[in-house]
Amino acid sequence: MSDRVLHALIQGPSGSGKTSMLAGAANMGIRVIHLCLGSESAEPLRYFTKPECRKNLELLHFRDTYELAADDDPEQRGLRIGSRMISQVEKFLFSGKLGSRKDVTQPYGHPQEWGPATLVAVDGLTPLGDSAEARALELNPTTREGHHLWVAGQAQKGVAQLGRTLNCHFLFLCHIDIKGPKPETGYKDETELQKQIKRERAQIEETGYFPQACSVKISRNFPHQFPFSLLTETDVEQVTRANPSGRVVRTGPVPGYLIKCPVNVKDRLPIMDAIPTILNAMEE
Repeated sequence: MSDRVLHALIQGPSGSGKTSMLAGAANMGIRVIHLCLGSESAEPLRYFTKPECRKNLELLHFRDTYELAADDDPEQRGLRIGSRMISQVEKFLFSGKLGSRKDVTQPYGHPQEWGPATLVAVDGLTPLGDSAEARALELNPTTREGHHLWVAGQAQKGVAQLGRTLNCHFLFLCHIDIKGPKPETGYKDETELQKQIKRERAQIEETGYFPQACSVKISRNFPHQFPFSLLTETDVEQVTRANPSGRVVRTGPVPGYLIKCPVNVKDRLPIMDAIPTILNAMEE
């Protein structure tokens, strides 16, 4: 197996095959550690993995905690989120440990020891952002308007950068959303110069589809964190006996999306063949 590793952002609408495509790696003998966040499901990965290859799957589920707050202030009553998930993900990618105890074991090994025989997938960016936003508000509930979104966005970016330090394959899965220019934020403490700069920047930014992140700036810049940025979609013209769902991975330019694929492969790879095909191309 090649020493080269794949670090990629996998973006696409719900149901387009982002999770399913990981089965292609498990079917070729790669250990897949799937970090399933929030309400995301690992069932597509399990379903499309061959029965004899399911031993290659390590399915880990991370969730935030919820509690019923009963404060004296009526505005503070109701369901409150506890931002445990993002801290657990950061800890796992840094040390390979699960849980909060200091003596917890490392059944998955240390991340710096993982190599090309392992693929780690964070699924997905949206629930990670929700947890990051909740943590930012927990740490500083009196933060100035909008600042917690900046803090949460930096946390999302930090998880991506942490994954990029690994010597194994690392994929970040995310839903997409349309983002247009935003000339002004409306924050009370912005100076006229800051507002003018944002108006000028909005004039050169294009409307397009970007990952669902905590802020527009992080959304637009997130694909730049990865050498590969791919798109999953359903193409009815690609329906074949080998690919009955018609779901494909786009590796070539698509209007409105930032797609990067620095290896020579054809566009519209069948969802199950995408990872093996790209890995084989990287060996050439």
